[in-house]
Amino acid sequence: CTACLYLFNNQSTTMIRSILSRALQSVSVRCLPRLGSRTFSTSQVPAATTSSEKIYELRTYALQPARYGEFLKLSNEQLHMRTAKSKLIGYWTTELGGLNEVVHLWEYDNFAHRTAVRQALAQDKEWIEKYFSKILPMLVSQQNVVLNAFPWYPLKLEPKKYGVYELVIHTLRPGTMPEFEHRLLQGLQDRTDMNYFPPLGFWFSEFGPLSTVYHIWPHESLDKRAEHRRELFHNEVWKETHRDTVKFMDSMYVKALAPTPFSPLQ
Repeated sequence: CTACLYLFNNQSTTMIRSILSRALQSVSVRCLPRLGSRTFSTSQVPAATTSSEKIYELRTYALQPARYGEFLKLSNEQLHMRTAKSKLIGYWTTELGGLNEVVHLWEYDNFAHRTAVRQALAQDKEWIEKYFSKILPMLVSQQNVVLNAFPWYPLKLEPKKYGVYELVIHTLRPGTMPEFEHRLLQGLQDRTDMNYFPPLGFWFSEFGPLSTVYHIWPHESLDKRAEHRRELFHNEVWKETHRDTVKFMDSMYVKALAPTPFSPLQ
């Protein structure tokens, strides 16, 4: 009858609403980022966009083994001419994950600023004669990538003596950056809380290999890093975050970096 049908529909609707309500509550609790006082929401993950015009150029030079020491000595003496024109974040030698290699990170206000710096260097006779022309025969290869900082993590460039740095590079499957960010943020606080030093920064690529995330972590030593990693995988939140984020990755690469004497970060 009509009354029975109405009662059935009403009870079904109530039951469905109850089930959906419990499911949504479970999802909302599970999806809230556990980041303590630094709480982030998904609205702060706008598909790898940045609110700053600043760009970062990560350069990697491979050097002739026989001239590696000569290159570092000349750079220590003459790189001040280069740093007078734009900000150097850090300058490192690669200890593990590469041989006879240096890695340096530069900050620019925008692309126009970088162009102006490159033009000024091209016209600087002292720079060319005392440094640039001398290092060219020492180089085997040069690579660079242009990076943007993620808006949810301000750079932490504290003038401390850390010891060793870990450069981590994740290449993601195209189109998965927002999902990767969202899942990473849910466990990032637990990851940073278990490290003695916070990461320097998180960046994503704009030129060079695309859909690639870069982050740099300071450590007291490589042995301390190994100790931290063992502790991390006893942390249930981070274990779950790691399990979920690797699903979006095509490849991972890690380098151990040591600061040069002329690096702003030590």
